[in-house]
Amino acid sequence: MIHLFLQGGIFMWPLLMLALVIINISVKKLIEIIKIDTHSVQKIHGGLNGIIFWGIIAAVIGILGQISGIYEALRAILNAPDISPQIILHGFGISFIST
Repeated sequence: MIHLFLQGGIFMWPLLMLALVIINISVKKLIEIIKIDTHSVQKIHGGLNGIIFWGIIAAVIGILGQISGIYEALRAILNAPDISPQIILHGFGISFIST
């Protein structure tokens, strides 16, 4: 698992941080929902919007990571004199790790 994380490139670190933020917000909101009172309904909705916001940011960073990986794979293909399909597929496979 750590091997995949390290292969994912620089975009994996922000994704890890965003995952920790989303988990933190989710646990806090779950605790609030368990201890629900009628005065905190608006407060709970605010946290849910935060989870959605950070989730969308994480998706965008994942897609940027994928685009970066595909770009690097295409650049390696351009510079290599002899290319096998396995090398191409490996490069594209690595690009999908961040998403």
